[in-house]
Amino acid sequence: MVVKQYSFTLYYIGLLLLAAGLPLWMLLMSISQIIILVSWLISGTLVNNFKKAFTHPVVLTLTGVFFLHVVGLIYTEDFDYALRDLRIKLPFLLLPVVFSTMPPLSSQQFNNVLRVLIIATITSTLCSMAVFFGLIKKEIVNVRDISIFISHIRLALIICVAIVAMIYLLYQNDGRKMIYIYIPFIAWLVMFLVILESLTGIAILSVLLIASCFYLAWKSKSRLIRILTVTCLASTIFAGITLYRYLFIESVIKINYADVELKKFTASGNPYVHFTNKQDLENGNPVWVNICESELDSAWNIRSKLDYHGKDLRN
Repeated sequence: MVVKQYSFTLYYIGLLLLAAGLPLWMLLMSISQIIILVSWLISGTLVNNFKKAFTHPVVLTLTGVFFLHVVGLIYTEDFDYALRDLRIKLPFLLLPVVFSTMPPLSSQQFNNVLRVLIIATITSTLCSMAVFFGLIKKEIVNVRDISIFISHIRLALIICVAIVAMIYLLYQNDGRKMIYIYIPFIAWLVMFLVILESLTGIAILSVLLIASCFYLAWKSKSRLIRILTVTCLASTIFAGITLYRYLFIESVIKINYADVELKKFTASGNPYVHFTNKQDLENGNPVWVNICESELDSAWNIRSKLDYHGKDLRN
């Protein structure tokens, strides 16, 4: 009985460590998940917990994601990578079951978990900027390499969660006393997504903000606010689609291959191949024409310090 009494405290500590580890330290994530799992195992009746968990639609959905990957083993040719991928995705199977069967956190505890995540996320972005400005020595091939703790994609997703968490806390008791702190932090995280050139993060954040605005407008009692919000959002979406079409569709100049010299043979007498269905340009020159694969490696190695069959600067 004494062990059970401490299981929830252990669970809460595990959640705080998990929130801290998400943007900062993979090892801390693993340790925190072990703590959470242990707290669950000592919490009480496992059979009832499993029954309760697998009647929850969210649990069924998330665990279903894991089992889709298990089914995917039928088609894989690289079992080492597949098994490693399953190990990484194991939280999809375990954490939903644990979260749905452990006692719920109090509002204060839940907010504390969000605060830890926010602090850890901001710390991670500041460390990334230290790399960006050379204060932390690390070879950077691409600006996305400044994310030194986790992949830049995961960091961008966590930043989106942290921004939403701050907006949520502003509507809680934190609003009055923390608004002058949260607003600059939100602005900083949005700016960091731009610096990171994370199209995924910016797109997801945009969707979240649009959905939030629709939700707040729907909850508002003022008909004028509803109309203005919907009008502004519709205008924003229309402007975004128009800008996308202009930049990536209408402004793209198609290559006129009639003006491009398509050679038949190299100087050594080997045949060239041409892929005129592709529209990629590099320094104004079409990429997919006058290609002789058998001579590429020797020509490349004359011009580059990187071996043609070797790794690039990003391995």
